[in-house]
Formats: sequence, C-alpha cells, structure tokens
Amino acid sequence: MGDPVRRVYNAALEQPKTYGRPKGTDPHYRDCRFSAFRQMKEIHLRELKQDEELAWIADAPAKILNVGLRDLEKAFQNFFDGRAGYPSFRCVGLNDSFTLPVFTAGKSQRKGWLMNVVFGKDCVRLPKIGRVRYKKHKKHRGQAKTLTVARRAGQWTISVACEIEIA
Repeated sequence: MGDPVRRVYNAALEQPKTYGRPKGTDPHYRDCRFSAFRQMKEIHLRELKQDEELAWIADAPAKILNVGLRDLEKAFQNFFDGRAGYPSFRCVGLNDSFTLPVFTAGKSQRKGWLMNVVFGKDCVRLPKIGRVRYKKHKKHRGQAKTLTVARRAGQWTISVACEIEIA
C-alpha cells in the first residue's frame, strides 16, 4: 500500500519543477499554486480506474493519498520557514508507510463522524484492505486520531496516535 503513496508524493513533488510559474506570470490568470488541497482535487477529478496505467492507484484508499500530499505540503512549509531542506523524493524500501485518519466526516450533515478504521480485539479493519491481525502491546488511551502502518526491519507495524486530555 505504500507504493501508491510514494508514487503520488513523488509526482506531486515533480509538478512545481515542471509546471510551476512565478506568481503573477500567467497571462490567463489561472491558479498556478500546487497546494495539497488542489492536488487532492486533481486526483479525485481524474478517472484513475479508466486509465490503464493508473488504475492500480485507485485500489488504494483515497485517504492515504491525501495524507501523503499533506505530508509534502508540510515538508515544503518547513523548507520555506527555514526548518528543513528541500523535500526529497521517496525511495522504494525506505520509510514504507501510510497513514489513515481513524474518523472521517459523514457524507451528510446528519451522520457526523464515521469510523474509517475499526479496532477489534486482535485485528484492525482498514478501508479497501480488510481485516489485519495484530498484537496489541498497549491499551489505547484517549481518542484515536490517526493510524500508521509501516514496514520496519522486514515486519509491518501499526501505530496509533491518540489525543489525550490533560487536566
């Protein structure tokens, strides 16, 4: 699952170099920014399932692609603020991971927040992947916000980031 995220991240990193223009130089007054929101919109507007070369990307949950694009936007923000170097391309086999939000907004106003990731006693259900067995080492304290699946030292691990209220 990390491969579609890596491919989308690298393609989004290449876009400003290839298509970017300095601010105000577009004679047709088009938006030339490459924000995460705009790139997410472009991914969802493209019919990935219809394109033979990109159909495999549509098999990945859309949320993990969105998080990858937000990571790139955060990397650019850190670069422009002087906290980090220029973002680099993601390599195969290094930092193989993807992150999912645990809750997603409902389609209508009445539904509220929906569970995107469902935790069981010995398994977790991920969208478009299904049930994955895991060994729970610690009890989740607080409200789970994001779940990261990563490959480290040849094994897959699941990390859950929780929000804990401090009195």
